[in-house]
Amino acid sequence: MNKQLINKNEYQILVDYADKNNLQYYALDTDSNIYTGNHDVSRVVALQAWENRSGIFIRTPEELPDDIAIAKFDFVGEEDVLNLNEPQVVQDLNDDHSVIREGTVFLAVLNSNANKGAGLQTLADHLKIDPDEIMAFGDERNDIAMFKYVGNAICMKNGTDHAKKYADYITDTNINDGISKAMNKFVFA
Repeated sequence: MNKQLINKNEYQILVDYADKNNLQYYALDTDSNIYTGNHDVSRVVALQAWENRSGIFIRTPEELPDDIAIAKFDFVGEEDVLNLNEPQVVQDLNDDHSVIREGTVFLAVLNSNANKGAGLQTLADHLKIDPDEIMAFGDERNDIAMFKYVGNAICMKNGTDHAKKYADYITDTNINDGISKAMNKFVFA
């Protein structure tokens, strides 16, 4: 399987964009390390570092090795800040990258070929599985590319309205065994 990453030059462009637009950001490398040039680190970045069990490395792009491989770049902030900036970020960056809202406090920027749909397609091609034979579960906008690829897209009841638009079926919430209920309906019935 190949990795679809952001190289250092692309990272510099994204950092310049963040600085120009006064947006907080962080980058996640392939080892789940967090990098940011923001000296006033957002609580969102701190929480993400804690969840990843990694440190936060405050580095400018110039301080990073030339061969750094960025798995994901996130603009981060409170929901109202991202809501205000998201349309412009998508307009400015979506031609060269995948820009995906992930929850309320993350606006992810990925290599244009990096999304759950492309990843699932790579795996399905490798295993020689037809998309119509695949069921996928999701709840957020970052699941839409996957929903478009599979034969049976299942969104959780507590998923976003945007994700639900692309689902073939809405199941119960995670807490209420939604995955199990959908599996019983479509697989074990």
